[in-house]
Amino acid sequence: MAVLKSIVDIYGVSSYEKRIDIILDRYAIFEHVIRSYEAGIIQDICDESARNRRKGLGSLGVKIQTSGIINMPLNQVIARDEIITAIQNGDYDTALKWTEDPEEFAKELDTIMLMKRDFQLVKSRIGFLMPKEYRLYTRYLEGTVDLFELAREEDISYEACKMRIYRLKSIVKMHCLVAMQKRSSHHAAA
Repeated sequence: MAVLKSIVDIYGVSSYEKRIDIILDRYAIFEHVIRSYEAGIIQDICDESARNRRKGLGSLGVKIQTSGIINMPLNQVIARDEIITAIQNGDYDTALKWTEDPEEFAKELDTIMLMKRDFQLVKSRIGFLMPKEYRLYTRYLEGTVDLFELAREEDISYEACKMRIYRLKSIVKMHCLVAMQKRSSHHAAA
């Protein structure tokens, strides 16, 4: 999880341009990175909350040996559900009330939400490309073909293909930067 965490940490403090580069450089796996990290942080929040609730309530009852099958008590399932619902609704006070460092968790959750929003923006701006350019660029981003294969399919040199991909990336980045700056100015005005 450390590699994923470092991506999220870097993303949270990056400029618009760097965030776009992070997405485009990891385009094929970016949604997976977000989902994995989000699942991990939710699990961390649930585990820490359950541990702190037990501390707060004290250890009640007699511990018994089980067959090794994990049987999560109903109250833990309900608490997990409440935490997930609260996070989805942006109610961090409820979701993080039993954690030791709610500010750090909130910062990570905000970064994940930003990553999701930015990824959707990048996907939509890739859609601004002409159909042939769109197919070429998305195939490259998704990793289904490499530059050599694309060059062969397009009947152009490797260098020409590399320049075409660079040009398409520049177009997408420009559209994304404009949209991010607009989004930022709208939030600042609100």
